[in-house]
Amino acid sequence: MNRRTALKWLGAALPLFILNAPSAIAANTTPSSDGDSENTNRWKNLTPEQREEIRKRWQRFKDMPPEKQEKIKASFQRFRDLPPEKRDKIRENYKRFKELPADRQAAIRQRWQRWNALSPERRTQIRETVKRRRAARPKN
Repeated sequence: MNRRTALKWLGAALPLFILNAPSAIAANTTPSSDGDSENTNRWKNLTPEQREEIRKRWQRFKDMPPEKQEKIKASFQRFRDLPPEKRDKIRENYKRFKELPADRQAAIRQRWQRWNALSPERRTQIRETVKRRRAARPKN
């Protein structure tokens, strides 16, 4: 997976965790025993600081307009629908991104914003051009 594809999913990493976290997060309580055991175990393994951060992020999510919430949920669903290998690769790329210096991260975010500002037609046109150029390259 290339960097652009990984960045596409970059914004999905946090909301995925939030949406997969036990519903008790929203209630500011601990997970109940009838919740999903994998998520419950993940929740129990978090530090109090991590739990508090998740609660804050959950609250920010709840405070978003419904349209933005739906957009995030759709991104999560697309992520969930990916094969595990691709999800792992996205997580790996995200980790590598977070290890970059702040100025490099900012440059990548800026390029990503410019990409997203393009019309869908222009993005398709660019993708097709890149495909043609890659296909025309001599094989080593």
